[in-house]
Amino acid sequence: MLDAKKNPLLISILDAVDTLKNMEAQNKLPVDAIKNCRGLLTMLTTKVGFGVSVTQGYGLLIARLPNSPSGWSAPLPIKVDGFSVGAVMGYNEQHTLISLATDNDIQAFLKDKRAMKIGLDFGVNMGDKVDKNAVLNTQTAQTDAASGVKTRIYTLSKGMMVDVSMQGTSVEPDVEDIANCYGQHVTPGDILTGKVSAPREATLLYNQLKAWL
Repeated sequence: MLDAKKNPLLISILDAVDTLKNMEAQNKLPVDAIKNCRGLLTMLTTKVGFGVSVTQGYGLLIARLPNSPSGWSAPLPIKVDGFSVGAVMGYNEQHTLISLATDNDIQAFLKDKRAMKIGLDFGVNMGDKVDKNAVLNTQTAQTDAASGVKTRIYTLSKGMMVDVSMQGTSVEPDVEDIANCYGQHVTPGDILTGKVSAPREATLLYNQLKAWL
C-alpha cells in the first residue's frame, strides 16, 4: 500500500481520477482520444509569478498494455518543472490530461531524463476552463499514421493569470518516487512495459477508465 506522505504517486492517482470525473461532469471528457491513445499522462501543476514565473507539479503516466488485466501499465511517477520570463502575472493551477498517440511518445520516457518539453504558452486564464482543442507542442509529439490520432493536451484551469510567455516546462520520470514506490533498481522501462505490478491503489484509475471505455 502506498503512503501518501512518502509517495506522491498515490496523490497523483487520486488527482487523475478527480480530473477525469471533472471533465466528465462538464461533458468535456475526450473519450475518443482516450480510446485510441497509446498512453495517458495526467499532472497537476501550479504556476506563479510576476514577470518571472515558476511552474512545478507532479503526475503519472500509464501506457497501453493489451495483455495486462487492466489494459494498462503500472503508473509511472513523473515530475514537472518550468521557468519562464515574459508578460507573466498571477497564479494558475492546472489539472492536465495528455493523450499520447504513438509508441514513440511512450519511448521518450524510457530514453531521456527530460522526456517532454511543452513549448509556446500564450493566453489568458481567468476562472475555470477546459481547453479541448489545444495540440501539444513537444519534442516528440506525433500523429499515428494508421489511425490519424494526434497527441493532444486537455486542461482544467483554476486561478487568474495573464501569461504571454515562452514556457519551457519539462516533464520527466520522478526517479525518487519510482524508488519509493517500486524499489531502488526499477526503471521507467520496467514500469511502462509491464515488468512490475501496479500498486493496488491504481485500480481506482483503471476502473474509472474502464467505466468509459
